[in-house]
Amino acid sequence: MPINSPTKPAAPFSEGAIRSLFAAQRAHFREAGTPDYQRRKQSLRRLRAYLGREANIRGLVDALRQDLRKPEVETLSSELGVVMSHLRYVDSGLRRWMEPKPLPASLSQAGIKSYLYLEPKGNALIIAPWNYPFNLTVVPLIYAISAGCTAIVKPSEMSPATTAYIQRMLDEVFDEREVKVVTGDAQTASLLTTLPFDHIFFTGSPAIGKRVMAAAAENLTSVTLELGGKSPAVIDRGGSTSVNRPRTPFGGSSSTPPKPVLPRITSSSTIANSIATSLSCAEPLPAFTGKTRKLPTVTRASLTTATSTGWRRFTTMPSPRGPR
Repeated sequence: MPINSPTKPAAPFSEGAIRSLFAAQRAHFREAGTPDYQRRKQSLRRLRAYLGREANIRGLVDALRQDLRKPEVETLSSELGVVMSHLRYVDSGLRRWMEPKPLPASLSQAGIKSYLYLEPKGNALIIAPWNYPFNLTVVPLIYAISAGCTAIVKPSEMSPATTAYIQRMLDEVFDEREVKVVTGDAQTASLLTTLPFDHIFFTGSPAIGKRVMAAAAENLTSVTLELGGKSPAVIDRGGSTSVNRPRTPFGGSSSTPPKPVLPRITSSSTIANSIATSLSCAEPLPAFTGKTRKLPTVTRASLTTATSTGWRRFTTMPSPRGPR
């Protein structure tokens, strides 16, 4: 879609449609039973295949350029590249994660074999923000699927083109009883959080996170809050301007940037000019040329951390029991 032809926000789901969808997913989870390894792997590989097609890559690049003016190199690195790295890592480790874990027996249970089974929590709700609208929607979904959960996904209404792309993708790849996008504004998100999901994964501000947690508490729903914020940067008298100048703009993550900057060595305008000079001298990113692209790979160490903070959020540990 041309950049000068903005995507209109999708029509919000009605309350009746949302409640019907939630009931259908809940019934499907109970009737279909816990998905086995092959079923989970096939679901994730369908998603990976969709994102590997050139036309779909181009569609994502165009959507993010339309919503956020993101250049192609940033979309491929911070959005698609991260998602593809998680898909590859989950594909390589899923069988091992699903295996029962033997547990030591106490003296009172001598001769008894005990095992720990990780089972899906059930119906998950994923609420995503606008700043990384693809990455922060799809990565939690990958772990919900790998854990065996069904999911309702609520992307941000502030990134309509990317939301439309995600909706088309998930409608093509999944049965709506397993994964479905719900569109709408803050009122839609508020309604979703009042439903008795088994887990809610929210990414956004601390203020909204408090509301999500309060609503979830009414149903005793477990919650994961990925919250942004501010990381104040204090430049003291003993600090080196030549060292702080290039470090200050990149002192935090993009969700917790170093603001405000609190200079204690000279005037604010001097610090601002110094940082601006540093940024203007920074080496530009290399451009992608042609159709051949090498997607950035997230390190194994960082994905190992992501596994413990992704997979575990959507699984629950029942009481130890013997092999089934």
